[in-house]
Amino acid sequence: MSFATTRWSMVHAAGAEDGSQQAREALEELSERYWFPIYAFVRRQVSSAEQAEDLTQGFFCELLEKSELARADATRGRFRSFLLTAARHYLVRKKEHEGALKRGGGRSVLSLDRSLGESRLAHEPADARTPERAFEHAWAVSQLEAAMARLQTEYEGSGRGALFHALKPWLSGKPAGDQASLARSLDMQPGACKVALHRLRQRMGLALRAEVSETVSTPAEVDEELALLFAALSHSP
Repeated sequence: MSFATTRWSMVHAAGAEDGSQQAREALEELSERYWFPIYAFVRRQVSSAEQAEDLTQGFFCELLEKSELARADATRGRFRSFLLTAARHYLVRKKEHEGALKRGGGRSVLSLDRSLGESRLAHEPADARTPERAFEHAWAVSQLEAAMARLQTEYEGSGRGALFHALKPWLSGKPAGDQASLARSLDMQPGACKVALHRLRQRMGLALRAEVSETVSTPAEVDEELALLFAALSHSP
């Protein structure tokens, strides 16, 4: 597997000071992918969803306006750590300047669904009490979702979209029915269905590994990051 730093490249593109379409698109993609871990982190520290939404918006605005993204250095650590540290510093500054975490002024750089954020938080593990643990768990879920989307694109691109959607529930470990019924629904022999499911799980592992590799600075950190991801998910209810 080739090693890439796509997320860091996207960070630098989003931080470009030229106001280009590429910079806006990069920021939009980063925001769409990572708004929920930041929202989960903020929400544990404020009293309302409205505050959390505004502060999340304010965080991404500040990243862009103060060129923090342009100064981010992929050689100095993981993107997850960079984002969490930046969010932590942002909230500290807000507390120091305003005496409390107040609303961020209504600035908006991303389409943030507050009701979706609250709904997702309702399914967070009961022991994710600290803002950092909430962030870590939400981050792990976002990585799984991105890997799943990557895998779906791969299967649909090769004309196997129907197979992917039929087998997808089995990746969660909570499928409905049994493999014999699944094979009949796909008009496949049980052995062929078992092989297809095994291959999908292998591809999911590779997709997740590829996704994680784009958020760290060296190949050696991939296994470490994967271990942290699964540790965060192990706290799920």
